[in-house]
Amino acid sequence: MNLNVNIETVGKLSEHKACITKIIFSDDENYILSSSLDNKVCLWNVNTHLHINSYKDVHKKGINDIALFRDNTKFFSAGNDLYVYLWDTLSNKILNRINVNDKINVIRLSTNEKLLFCSKNNAVNIYDFRERDFKKKNNPLQIFNEAKDWISDFIVDDFEVYTCSIDNILRIYDLRMGKFMNYDMKSSILSIDITNDKNYFCVNLIDNTIKLVEKNSGTVLGLYKGDVNNKHRRNIKLDTKNKYIFSCSHKNEILIYDIVRSNTINNTTFYEKLEYEEDLDIYKNTYFQLNIGKPTYYLNVNKNMLPENSYIDREKYKSILNKYKYYGKKKKHIDSSDKDFQNINNKLVCGDIDGNIHILQLYYN
Repeated sequence: MNLNVNIETVGKLSEHKACITKIIFSDDENYILSSSLDNKVCLWNVNTHLHINSYKDVHKKGINDIALFRDNTKFFSAGNDLYVYLWDTLSNKILNRINVNDKINVIRLSTNEKLLFCSKNNAVNIYDFRERDFKKKNNPLQIFNEAKDWISDFIVDDFEVYTCSIDNILRIYDLRMGKFMNYDMKSSILSIDITNDKNYFCVNLIDNTIKLVEKNSGTVLGLYKGDVNNKHRRNIKLDTKNKYIFSCSHKNEILIYDIVRSNTINNTTFYEKLEYEEDLDIYKNTYFQLNIGKPTYYLNVNKNMLPENSYIDREKYKSILNKYKYYGKKKKHIDSSDKDFQNINNKLVCGDIDGNIHILQLYYN
């Protein structure tokens, strides 16, 4: 399948020694923070591929998730230990510790950075980590315990919390309106991502399918198939323009689905090209395979678009400007490429099972 986007590998970061569990962008998207099962968190410059700092010697049983503050000064880390730790990014010191008495699968910060959301015991617990009283700090303010099985992923939006569970149900808690909605996905849910307008969401299911669902009606608008392994926990991400779905795979590749052309629901082009042969993978032409070299576990895409009138980050554009700059003797003129400047922010980062982070650049046509 051909895509209307060109993807180039621009770098590989190698500091972790075990599977990458989480990669998050800083608010200005010049840095990324990564966690791994090697009990270490690393800070990187995503533009220069420089390893800046490592945070270690605290977790003993692996790190499952991290959550970064918008000012980049602090972050939370959680894993199979009994605690969630609050780190200072500059001094490498532990500023706070919350006793949760269980292993944590996913952690998230509220948009106002006042509450910490943790998943444990088939529930999402909300903590006020700024509380000074020991008992109040280590006891949750509220618990969302409607799930009947393990919570695999959840998203905290401005006023809503989306939770995915192995019990096949996606639940949405509207904190502002006091409403609760649930959707039966007919299969266990591994991960979720929402569109920019918050009206649709994508879920990755254990039956090797990805579904695009309208939030208000619960109608399944898109069905995407490609990966055939249901034992590998893999996350999905929508790109900046909500045109493509990126999915991790147990194979040495990333799967890319076109929101429109890869949809197998009412896709006449897809059904016309079907050939009834034995053991034929009929979905192989509905997605694009991007070779990485190792099985991928987690990927992320920077979601913030750069406005035309925004401040130009000198560090970010320095590498591009140097390509067209020359000194001394006159050299052959090189025409600048608009795509270099228009797509500087469109980055895809993915972590493999060996601890490597692959940085890819997306060039939209």
